[in-house]
Amino acid sequence: EHLFELQEYTCCAIWDHSGTRVLLKGELAEQELVSFSLDGKDRQILLQVPHRVSSPARFPNQQDYVYVGGIVNRDINYYSRADSKLSVPVNSAVDDRLPNLSPDGRRLAYISERTGSDEVWIRDQQGGGEIKLTQFNDNRHYFDLQWSPDGRLLAGMTGNEIHLIDAQSGQFQKLKIPQS
Repeated sequence: EHLFELQEYTCCAIWDHSGTRVLLKGELAEQELVSFSLDGKDRQILLQVPHRVSSPARFPNQQDYVYVGGIVNRDINYYSRADSKLSVPVNSAVDDRLPNLSPDGRRLAYISERTGSDEVWIRDQQGGGEIKLTQFNDNRHYFDLQWSPDGRLLAGMTGNEIHLIDAQSGQFQKLKIPQS
């Protein structure tokens, strides 16, 4: 169903926690997280920051969000709506993107280019430790990364493949999908 139109470029829209509004990054400078009613008439700014914002994702606590943001490179940011505080749990000298929290909220999966190619990394939200989960070392590029409902697998989508990745071992398999 077509909800509404905007006159500017939009990307990466997601449902808010209530499922009654749409959340996306702001206009041209992309320095906001903006919430819209389903008819597009009620626009609310949830967050304004001095850096670019992209790829918002819901935090499993039913109120907060994580997103990719940065000035020179992209880091993963966490925004707490309860106290309006912003933190940066993943900050490296390269682009970190596609943050996605496990269903229990304990692990943050994301893609990083720290080793020169897209790899899946896991950050323990309680202990703060990070591990490189995959060992691809090739030129694949991920466009999406999602947890399975039970938190055991990650699904990663490249340009023409979908990978199921074991969240403990990093072992993966390509899904057999018809090529068109």
